[in-house]
Amino acid sequence: MVKNKKIKIKIKIIIVSVAILLLLAVGGTAVYRHNTKIVPEGLLKNSLENTLKAQSYAFSIKSQLYVDGNERLLSDLEGKKDSKGNFHLKGKMLSQDVEIYQIQDTTYFKEHNSDKWMVLEDNNIMEMEQFMTEVNPLSNFNFVIPEKVDYHGKEKVKGITCHVLSLEPNVENRILKIHWRGFSYKLWVEQGGDYIRKAVLKAKGKENSSAVLELNMDFSDFNRVREIVPPKV
Repeated sequence: MVKNKKIKIKIKIIIVSVAILLLLAVGGTAVYRHNTKIVPEGLLKNSLENTLKAQSYAFSIKSQLYVDGNERLLSDLEGKKDSKGNFHLKGKMLSQDVEIYQIQDTTYFKEHNSDKWMVLEDNNIMEMEQFMTEVNPLSNFNFVIPEKVDYHGKEKVKGITCHVLSLEPNVENRILKIHWRGFSYKLWVEQGGDYIRKAVLKAKGKENSSAVLELNMDFSDFNRVREIVPPKV
């Protein structure tokens, strides 16, 4: 009996010791992860590569113009792009309700709450520079990563924990560069560093420095958008 009691006590001691070691190990790993230094430039590089390589995604984009304290809504759109390069876009552009489908080289366009579709064959709105900012929001990430990228901790975007970065790159988007300068970006990068989930771009007018452009972009459903089919016309 005495031996059995001693054996049971030893087993309990071993179990408790193992449990304590496991707790310490888990706690130590958590502390290590928490204290691991974030390299903003590396995080941005990885997320940019993954985001730009995404075969499909959903997005929303809102562009606003501020001049001398007055605000003007330029566009407020939601869209999806599938793995075949087709896309669907719906919302407002210059105060007009619009809906657009781009299916291969055919554009389907509807505006002013009309029930009729305008069909343009051998046309690709994705190749029209004046629409690039709205219909192809990833074109707004056409820049070289600067030497300085600032890190601002973590925030949640639609329930997803993200690292927050800010930068002032030299933008390569030709349309943006025509009228704007002094670009600044604030990015919310998924904690794993895989994708950019949110972005805010600001720029000042070249001719009127009091004019400020602000683009707010949100992204989701990377590589999960189903094939987009044309509307019934």
